[in-house]
Order: sequence, then C-alpha cells, then structure tokens
Amino acid sequence: MKRWETVLVILLIAVCTINSIASPYFLDIHNLFDSTQAFTEKAIVALSMTPVIIGRDIDLSVAAIIVLCSTLVGWLATLGVGTAGLLGAGVLAGAAAGAFNGAIITRFRIQAIVVTIGTMSLFRGISYAILGDAAYTSYPDGFEVLGQGALWGLVPYELVVFAALAIAFTAVVHRTVIGRRLFAYGNNPDAARYSGIAVDAHRFWFFTINGAMCGVASVLLTSRIGVSRSPSAMAKRGTARMSAWR
Repeated sequence: MKRWETVLVILLIAVCTINSIASPYFLDIHNLFDSTQAFTEKAIVALSMTPVIIGRDIDLSVAAIIVLCSTLVGWLATLGVGTAGLLGAGVLAGAAAGAFNGAIITRFRIQAIVVTIGTMSLFRGISYAILGDAAYTSYPDGFEVLGQGALWGLVPYELVVFAALAIAFTAVVHRTVIGRRLFAYGNNPDAARYSGIAVDAHRFWFFTINGAMCGVASVLLTSRIGVSRSPSAMAKRGTARMSAWR
C-alpha cells in the first residue's frame, strides 16, 4: 500500500468515480477512447524518457525535437512527399536530434541537463528560422488518418501505437539483458563500468531512441491538429492578443 503505483491507482479510481457522478457521459466507451488522444503523444515520449531517467539522465529538449520534426514534416509535405515518407522523415529526424544530444553528453562528458537545455533552444531556433510566423497546413491525402483515424471506428490509431510501444519498452526494460544493464549503471555507473558494461554506448542509444519516439509523437500530433508551427510564433501571437485585449 505504500508504493507510489498504489497511490496512482487509488487516485485514478477516485477521479473516474467523481467524473462518472458529475457526468453520465464520462464512462461512455466513445468518450473514453476519444479522451486518450489528449495524452497519447505525451505518453509515447514518457515511454522512451523512462530508460533515460533510470540511467540518471534527463532530456529537456523533447518538446523542441517534436517542433523540429513537425517543421520538417510540414516542409516535406509542400514538396509532395507522401504519408509514408513523412512518417519516416519525422522518425529519422527525431533520432538524429536524439543522437546529437547523446553524442555531446557521452563524448564530452557534459551533464545531460546542461546539454539538453542548450539543444532545446537550438532546435526551436532552427524551427523558427525556417517558419518564422508562418505555418505549414497542407498535407497529403490520408496523412490525417494517423492522428485522427480509429481502428474499427472506435480505437484511435494513436492509442494502438502507444500500446504496442508500451509492450515493447516494458519487455526491453524488464525482460532483457539491456534492461538489467540499464538498472545496473543507473544505480552505480562506476561499478557498472568496472563490470564491463558499455555505459556511454547505452546512454547514447537511449537518447537516440528517445529522439526517435519524439519523432513518432511529432508526426501523430501534426496529423491530429493539421498544422506545423514554431512555438516562438505561437508565443508571439499569444502576447499580441493579450496586448490587444489590454
């Protein structure tokens, strides 16, 4: 009963109970599946962030990687690239950004929090340099199905992707040698190195995978909302609206 997982289950039950009393539509199966689209992209990033955190690292650039991948996807769409090509490009761009983080962290032995704060600004800056205050809104036919489509007209494809990735990450972390090595160097990196574990290589690949999952989340998010826009442009528009209101 003292485990944090138990507390989360209790809170989940409490939230569902209160909401079901407040609204008779809350437990409707369509409503429950539709509500998953509000968190699926973030949940995918949380999956890949888990091994990074277990290994005593952190990646603060994930949102910026998502923006950068979305910008690339929008630009390629204007060149006539199809849905499959956009999905592949988004994942590869995310993996490249993650590998960039991992290479700097492991090669120069700089703390992950310092590196990813810097690359967060770098990736967002690249997106803003390309887009400015503009936005990409034109995508090929069928692209919207990735983020808006549903299996059997009920289960969102995003949720299916998340479920498959959750099973894969659970198996890797808890049922493989890679997972045991992850927990070993997460508990004591020096002892893990003396035991023959290639700590830096594992850290590099986990950052790369984290970036790739950001790419997946970016493609799904872009497909769902139908627009690619830099966060700086959105912030400027929000500030302008507040000034006009005042």
